[in-house]
Amino acid sequence: MKTIPRFMGKSIFLSLSLLLLLTACQGVDVPLAPESAIASENISAETSYEITPGNVFSDSPSETPAGNPSSGTSSGTTPGIDFPLSPSEIPAGSASSGMSSGTTPGIDFPLSPSEIPAGNPSSGTSSGTASGIAPEGNGPDAPFSELQVHFIDVGQGDSTLVTCGGDTLLIDAGDNNKGTTVQLYLQKQGVESLTYVIGTHPDSDHIGGLDVIMTKFDCGTVIMPDVTADTATYRDVIDAMAYKNYQNTLPRVGDIYPLGDAEFTVIAPNRAYDDDNNSSVGIRLVHGDNVFLFTGDAEKEAEADILQNGIDLRADVLHAGHHGSSSSCSEDFISQVSPMYVVVSCGTDNPYDHPHQETLDALQEQDAQIFRTDRQGSIVAVSDGVSIAWNTEPEPPEAGIGNIPADTVTYVLNTNTNRFHEPNCSSVTTIKDSNRKDTYMTREEVLEAGFVPCKKCNP
Repeated sequence: MKTIPRFMGKSIFLSLSLLLLLTACQGVDVPLAPESAIASENISAETSYEITPGNVFSDSPSETPAGNPSSGTSSGTTPGIDFPLSPSEIPAGSASSGMSSGTTPGIDFPLSPSEIPAGNPSSGTSSGTASGIAPEGNGPDAPFSELQVHFIDVGQGDSTLVTCGGDTLLIDAGDNNKGTTVQLYLQKQGVESLTYVIGTHPDSDHIGGLDVIMTKFDCGTVIMPDVTADTATYRDVIDAMAYKNYQNTLPRVGDIYPLGDAEFTVIAPNRAYDDDNNSSVGIRLVHGDNVFLFTGDAEKEAEADILQNGIDLRADVLHAGHHGSSSSCSEDFISQVSPMYVVVSCGTDNPYDHPHQETLDALQEQDAQIFRTDRQGSIVAVSDGVSIAWNTEPEPPEAGIGNIPADTVTYVLNTNTNRFHEPNCSSVTTIKDSNRKDTYMTREEVLEAGFVPCKKCNP
């Protein structure tokens, strides 16, 4: 037997050792980083990695280092690359998919549904870390939902629709022949149901159309005063309520009702009255900084009680009581409310001559801007909680006409005969109050306005 030289023996031993080592390493896969992570670090997927004891793992779960899934993938020892974490190691706020929770600069991964802040969609998108995106909802800096107040033209009567944040309020519905008119108006505004319905008092020009509305729309809270009337109109409303199983809620001064981002407070009636007009339900509607006041047909007696009930009456918009009649809108009441705008609901050439000049004069003395449904049709006010926009311009002031101090009156106008008189003319005493207008216009201005001189005093 030949003897193998010592140096050859060592070479053979080393070769066999190397062969055994290579055989042991076969079948071991070196994991690569996810493609997105590699791309973000500009590392080629073909980059070779040195096989060291620190980055080769056993297939046995028991030998998998803490923080890595049981698949045997790397935990991120390669610099700049984050490999997936196990579900138990995913930081709070990250999805359970095993993706990085945002360590790659500039990338926000989706939040889990339980981590999505209130007010954000459940799609798992970022909760608003991008600058310039304000959260939605009713936070302190969030805008109010829009409030609309529709003073519906129903001729000689009242009907007002208020909408805000999906809630709706209808105050009155005009006369008996206006129920369908109001119904169609509401449907045109997309109203399908009514959160609140207020019938201010039993007069037909206010509740005449409510039977139609109550039948055609589902109504939540119905508010009417504790007053009845022996009329077919009133009975129709009561029958409609019975048909739809509605219960009446009596108005109590101080009660507050939510209406979207707005709310309204009951301000009347404050006691029992002999006159149905004074029994009218009155409310104060507040939307952010903007306030609207409604008093139905309340007259001066009821207005005096409203002034004494302790509720703040200041308002930006006043719906003139009793269609602008001189029986309402007392100077004390108007002064306390101090409205910037006044809406008068009345019919063209109505037999009551509403609004009365005395009321218009008192409102103009307060520098209130006046809207009238008899001249402008349905009037809409839109509030954002800060300012109020209108669908039309206010009526121009009737300069030079009205009940002004006697020492400044130049002529007295008769709007029935279209004649003008000297203030001391004997014919002036025969002019009805509803037809009399005092003016300080010049003679030329009166003639241009279409009036002719009285033949008796020849002004």
